[in-house]
Formats: sequence, C-alpha cells, structure tokens
Amino acid sequence: MVANEQAFMTASTGKSSPAADPDEKRTAQPPPQLVTVGDRWAHAIHEPERGCLLIATEKLDGVHIFERTVVLLLSTGPAGPLGIILNRPSLMSIKEMRNTATTSGVFEEVMKGLYYGTKETAGCAAEMVKRNMVGVGDFRFFDGYCGWETEQLREEIDARYWTLAACSSSVIGLDKEASFGLWEDVSWLVGPKAVS
Repeated sequence: MVANEQAFMTASTGKSSPAADPDEKRTAQPPPQLVTVGDRWAHAIHEPERGCLLIATEKLDGVHIFERTVVLLLSTGPAGPLGIILNRPSLMSIKEMRNTATTSGVFEEVMKGLYYGTKETAGCAAEMVKRNMVGVGDFRFFDGYCGWETEQLREEIDARYWTLAACSSSVIGLDKEASFGLWEDVSWLVGPKAVS
C-alpha cells in the first residue's frame, strides 16, 4: 500500500527520512537535467536509492513482466533492493492480497510526501478513512513486489536495462485512478537520451 503525505501526516511520528551518508565516496557527476511541469519533476541519477524510480529501457521490450515498467524502489537494504511496479494494475481485491509484511501497522516514508505499508496497515488506513482523517483517494494498493539479489540490480543498471531517476512524489500520481502512460511521462521528464 502506498499513501500520500496527507494520509501519513495524521499518523506521523514527525521523523524525517534518513539523509544520504555525507562520508560516502562518489565520483563527480555532471548536474542532472531537471525538467519541471508544475510540481512534477524528475531527473536521472546514478545510484539506486530508496524512493527512486527504475524506468525500464528498450532493452526490456519483449520481456512481458518488465516491458515499459516504472518501479518504485522501496528499499536498498542488505537483503537486496525491493520495489513495486507502479504501472501494472492488479485485479485483486485487498482481501486477496498476499502477506509480505516485515513490520506491522506502520507507514514508512519512501520519499518526501510518499509512504508505504503492508497488508496489515490496510486496517489502519481504513480506520483513518472511516474517521474522515483522509480520503479513499489518498491511498493506492499494489500486490506483489520486485526483488533483486544484492548486486543483481547494479548489474542490470550497468547493462542498461534500467534508468534510475529521482522524482517528486506528484510524478507517481496517487491522485490518478490508474498509472497508464506513467512510463511515457517519466521518460519525458527524465529525457529520452537517459531512457533509451
């Protein structure tokens, strides 16, 4: 389950997301091209990080599951990267969802203004809607996840199967009923040379 900032603010602990390690060594990169449309922005980045998007490149065309997908990276921890495909709607109801929980009853911040939870947090979300603290449209539900071995995603990025992008939470479009056209939108914001 992914919720926007309004949904989380009512249950917030006030903690901000962890900042990048300032001591981490990185090679100098040119500043990213930043295209903005209102409050929507995205730009290419070079290292996977929590809350970034993985944009399938043309190399994944013909690979049914990942062709023209946009994956939101939820975690980059030691067990390996984990994300959800944003533009492949599920036909399952919330009751039919599999339990993939590692924590219970907690929303975790993925990026500024965007939070995720598990099947267990659906009850909390329902209660927040029932009490008119948030609206039903403040939530999107996803079934399943994408996972990689620790170095597997890095190898796929190096082989140019994925383009990495940082973006505003409004790009993900929780306010939309479906995410059709998301790949095209994000590709345009990042720039065609970055995604091809």
